[in-house]
Amino acid sequence: MKTIDKSARVSSLVFVMLASISCSAIAQQRPERNPFLSADIYGVTHINPAKQNSIPYKIPLKTQHIDLETLVPVWGGPVNNSTYASATPGYFWSVSTDRIALIDARGKSWKTVADIDLPGARRRSLDALNKIVRYSYSDMSKAEEHLKSILGDAPGSIMPAGIYALVSNEDLVYANAGTIVSAIGRVDPNDVSKGLKVVAQFDTATIIPPTSVFGEEPRVGLVGMNMTYDGHLVIGALNGIAVIDTAFTNGRFQSFGDDNQMATNSLAVDKDGGIYVATGSKKPRLPGVMHKFVWTGNSISKDEKDGAWKAQYDGGDWPPAIKAGTGTGSTPTLMGFGDDDDKLVLITDGSNRMKLVAFWRDEIPADARRIEGALSPRIADQKPVTAGISEQRPWLQSEQTVPGRGVVALPAVFDRIVFVVRSVCCRLAELSLFCKAQNLPLPTLQENWFPHQAWILHWICLQKARQYYSCCSRRLGLLRQPTTCNRMRKILEHLDR
Repeated sequence: MKTIDKSARVSSLVFVMLASISCSAIAQQRPERNPFLSADIYGVTHINPAKQNSIPYKIPLKTQHIDLETLVPVWGGPVNNSTYASATPGYFWSVSTDRIALIDARGKSWKTVADIDLPGARRRSLDALNKIVRYSYSDMSKAEEHLKSILGDAPGSIMPAGIYALVSNEDLVYANAGTIVSAIGRVDPNDVSKGLKVVAQFDTATIIPPTSVFGEEPRVGLVGMNMTYDGHLVIGALNGIAVIDTAFTNGRFQSFGDDNQMATNSLAVDKDGGIYVATGSKKPRLPGVMHKFVWTGNSISKDEKDGAWKAQYDGGDWPPAIKAGTGTGSTPTLMGFGDDDDKLVLITDGSNRMKLVAFWRDEIPADARRIEGALSPRIADQKPVTAGISEQRPWLQSEQTVPGRGVVALPAVFDRIVFVVRSVCCRLAELSLFCKAQNLPLPTLQENWFPHQAWILHWICLQKARQYYSCCSRRLGLLRQPTTCNRMRKILEHLDR
């Protein structure tokens, strides 16, 4: 890989409004294959063990009209995630808050082969799910009344079931409801028509101690799942992480070591045993903590000599909606693999108007500069997310992973990637990470995806995004060819005139 002068880091980020992720080929874009997952892509929630939440497939840009009433859904819910690849080619798994289903996806098919109740959860009737989908939501009070009439007095209490899951190379689905993690598989591995069965179960309450949130009765809460590269389940909890063997014979727990910190999102893993999880303060306006634990093969280490570390980042107030807690709303995303110089882990922070924050995953480079305002020298860079939303608005937050693909090397960030923000109808912004704009068909997207919104390119380092809309649009072609840091600096200087 080319040598980059780290003392001349160009840390500016480009933000654009976009609707989907489509990437061109660059370096090693995805993490190393985890042989214990069903697939390289779609083997775990958020696509892969690095939680990149992006796919390497080009999405054809076209207008297509589909009559949903003519399609037969794969039911489950109220939350239903069907992006889990089976170890059997042509099949997918759907994991929802009430059931697990095997889907025949061969050809252009998408139909349920068999399903089974998620142990510990109550199956919702088709009528109940239809009432959720077809209701006309007009305001919060009516929505709350309607959902409670279907889901009970505490709808939020059922949401953690089935949210995070994975599929093993033996085609077993691992998912939880409450404290119970279940392994679900086929009755006959050679005949999908024979149905599904519960293969094994593990009660995480036997190894994870309860913790109290908001003064409530202490409980065990699970908030994440992944798999190490030696085939162990990693379970995220409110107060720490657990590692369990897939046969469910034993498990180990490591706490965050701070009763004031709690996790509300899942975790990422790397091929060397690194486990990355971010926590937020239970009290408003206090820092959150980015943790790297290390699975040694026998224990969960938080010792620096094993490569573990922790670093503070900015927190905020309790949000009015979308995000849980005062810290990050994103599962950590790993960027940079193989021989790449810079290996990072990214989140959005807990600030009321969030920032994108990148941490050094491994040893901090000796010549890395300290970022002004950053709470830790491990923060490689942080930039505010603006999304074209007025700074007068007190909130700009997200409950989304930072999708990414490719190599994030801050010295060459324009050479490698651009960051994406899409604005949704409720004006809450979802932060995404997009690859470099080498093959980005901007005119088509500009005309078809956002006909009523202007494209806004934010040159964050200059803090003059709105001024540069037309200028950046005319010169975006400069980003379509690989550039060096020096060339990009010249581009920025030209734009700043």
